[in-house]
Amino acid sequence: MANGIKDFNVRYGVLALPIAMVALPIYIYIPKFYGHELGIPIEVVGLILLCMRIFDAAQDPFIGFLSDKQSRKFTRKRIILIGSPFLIIGFLAIFNPLTASSSGHAVWLSISLIVVYFGLSVVYINYLAIGTELGQSSHEHTEIAGSRAFFGVTGIILALIIPEALSSQFNSQAQGLSVFSTAFLPFFLISLLIFSRVNCRTAVVASEKRRVFSQLVAPFLNTRFKKLLIVFIFSGLANAIPGLLILFFVEDILQSKELSWLFVLIYFLSSGLAIPLWTYMAKRFGKKLTWQIGMGLAIFSFFWAFFLEPHQTIIFALICVISGTANGSDLTIPFSILSDQIKQDNSKLIPQTNAGYFGVWQFVEKTNLGIAAGLSLPILGLLNYQPGELNSNRDALQLMYAIVPCVLKFSAMVCLIALKIEKNNYEN
Repeated sequence: MANGIKDFNVRYGVLALPIAMVALPIYIYIPKFYGHELGIPIEVVGLILLCMRIFDAAQDPFIGFLSDKQSRKFTRKRIILIGSPFLIIGFLAIFNPLTASSSGHAVWLSISLIVVYFGLSVVYINYLAIGTELGQSSHEHTEIAGSRAFFGVTGIILALIIPEALSSQFNSQAQGLSVFSTAFLPFFLISLLIFSRVNCRTAVVASEKRRVFSQLVAPFLNTRFKKLLIVFIFSGLANAIPGLLILFFVEDILQSKELSWLFVLIYFLSSGLAIPLWTYMAKRFGKKLTWQIGMGLAIFSFFWAFFLEPHQTIIFALICVISGTANGSDLTIPFSILSDQIKQDNSKLIPQTNAGYFGVWQFVEKTNLGIAAGLSLPILGLLNYQPGELNSNRDALQLMYAIVPCVLKFSAMVCLIALKIEKNNYEN
């Protein structure tokens, strides 16, 4: 039975690997690829990315609503199959432009991002919803979330290593990314084939009809969901800010630019390896306490980063191990708690809104990334920090990288205290 559960979790979780392989290169490589390799002015690339990020976040609640509506006619697996070609074609197009001029590249990038973001949202939101529908107990929700997070982190690590290796092999980042986007296809198709063997036990959906607006706002009428969302916002911002600033921190505080990707790799390796531990702790001590322990560990690691001086790379590597370990709880526990809440609502005969909840959830997660960039970078500029400049205010960078996340994580811990996690038939 235990092996059956493990096999089931692998079949479900494996699809997160190629999804993560798509998301990271878009976030990291597009500015340099289109700005440096293809010659689009960097401010134009930035404007395109900003507009597409707004589109990406704004579409998620609507995709969630439409997915719930269409799941009455189609299975969520079929909806994922509908979204998959958009994801594949969009990702291939981004790093294989067929245009020749700078303006043509800009239009190509915009259209490609619209296509890939649409496909990615359709696939991922319904993938998350299936995870909720599959879980038959509270701990199963944790195991499912843990499996998804583990394969997602594995995909991130592959997306960090493979493009760099290919770029070195071809002595060209453009060629390396082009080959990587093509090599992604078998990863996705094989993972999708394995995932297709998951037996989705979709719940019966109530026949009640709702207007578009009422169903879009339905998650916000759930008091427990709103409280969980507040915790998620504070905790997510605490993760997003150092994630955004780590390359600046390594270059200007540690003065060890050449080790940047090693630190990022250590962080994600630690996250992935810690996921089984957090899954066990959630079953042993409860999800609320486990998440609070993870937050406390994150605060501990962020705090010590404030005192680092140039070339203290070993200490920072240890901080990456600790903060990465703490991040494993953020990748697992919140999704499990949300799945419990959705399951409880569906058990009370509320019309099924699984994807609707995850659409809002994804909107908030993506908005957190935008807020992190939109607030932290301008504030650092006002405090006279400029990357790479000798007379720059590096104390401001250290404060923003280390102390601000501590304050945000502590705020999340306080809000989590007010979140009531019911002991019910889903809690085993």
